[in-house]
Amino acid sequence: MASLPQPRRPRRQRNNWGYDGIQVTDDLNMGAVYDLGIGKVASEALAAGVDLVLVSYDPRQVYRAVYGAAAALTDGRLTAENLVASRQRLNEFLIGITQRQ
Repeated sequence: MASLPQPRRPRRQRNNWGYDGIQVTDDLNMGAVYDLGIGKVASEALAAGVDLVLVSYDPRQVYRAVYGAAAALTDGRLTAENLVASRQRLNEFLIGITQRQ
């Protein structure tokens, strides 16, 4: 997936291509998106249907991503339905992993 997904790309992968697995962003600390603001980019990615946002090597940046997602949930840019669907996909992924062991 590109560093900054187009808003409909994750949904297109699910709806048109039949992909039902988890989707993860590239590192939000990368220069391509860092200047846009980690909170803004994290909330946009989650609202677009991404299941996990990756924030590596600087753990303090995680708080910005969480704050951005919480603000988006509060103002309606991110819906609870998005988060519930992501949680379901992540749970199914984890169940699949544990069953293979």
